[in-house]
Amino acid sequence: MDAVLHGFLAWIRPRSRPAHLATYEELAWQLDCFLRQEPRARRLRGAALRRFINDWYGRESRPEGDSARRFCAALRVLSRWLGRDTDPVRARRRRWIVAGAARDAMRAMRINDLLEAHAPRRRGVQAAGRDGWWEVVLRGDSHLVVRAVGESRLVGPVLLPAPVLRRIRAGTVLNLRLVSESGHWCVVDHGPCYPSVAWLSKRHAVPATV
Repeated sequence: MDAVLHGFLAWIRPRSRPAHLATYEELAWQLDCFLRQEPRARRLRGAALRRFINDWYGRESRPEGDSARRFCAALRVLSRWLGRDTDPVRARRRRWIVAGAARDAMRAMRINDLLEAHAPRRRGVQAAGRDGWWEVVLRGDSHLVVRAVGESRLVGPVLLPAPVLRRIRAGTVLNLRLVSESGHWCVVDHGPCYPSVAWLSKRHAVPATV
């Protein structure tokens, strides 16, 4: 394992509750695997840790809520530890980037739950639709404007229930099947939501759509 991560585990073990220690060890193991794939990220700057969160979320597809919250909290502790002997401005920027990426991941998980609760699937819909990955460009009071990942043409308005809309931000990636009805688009099926398109790089195959 990377020497920096060894040092972090040695520091956190006597300070961590037994119930949380497994999360720190899991974080160290996952991050070590990530660094083996991306050795240029070994300086563990904010951008590298943000890529790590996206990589972890993409591989997990839909992380479990409580364990994911503990994982993100542990990563924020690591980011603070990494900045203990570095330039304060650089350390603060790393903490800000990691905190923002963690919030985006947790928001995506919450959107997953809200879609399940408030956007029931409409099985048996016969109308031709569009099934794919959609990046949110604009959020209105009752609708979204989206574009297919990798394309520039806008699609909308896409109607969604208010509880779901309130959680969505520009840049969120939704896995939706859309059907056009009377001048707008309706969601008839949905899959996992993602916090950003950063993980959709050449290194990762795009997951199957709904």
